[in-house]
Amino acid sequence: MNTWNTINVGCDTALSDAIFALDMLTHPNSIPLLDYLLQHGEATLLDLMIHTGMDIALLERQMEQLCMTKVVSWRHDLYGNYFCISQKRLQKVQRIAKQLARL
Repeated sequence: MNTWNTINVGCDTALSDAIFALDMLTHPNSIPLLDYLLQHGEATLLDLMIHTGMDIALLERQMEQLCMTKVVSWRHDLYGNYFCISQKRLQKVQRIAKQLARL
C-alpha cells in the first residue's frame, strides 16, 4: 500500500467532516437548538420541541445530524435521551472556522 494514498484519503475525510460540521452548525434550524442547549446545558427532545416549535420528525433529524458533528452529544437513561453541547468540540470547530476565515 502506498502511504501517500492513505494520507490524501485522511485529509479529504477531515476536510469533509469539517465542512459538514460548519454547514450543520450554521443551518437555520440548528441555531435555535444550539442556542437553547448553550443556555440550559442539557435538554430532552420534548424541551427542544417546546422551545423551538419544530415538528418532531424534523427535530429528530436535525439532532441526529448535529450529533454526527460531535458538537452535540447525547446520553440515555431510564427517563429518556438528553442532549448537550460538547464545549471541547465546539471550541475546536470555532478554531477551524477562524482559520478558514483568514484564508
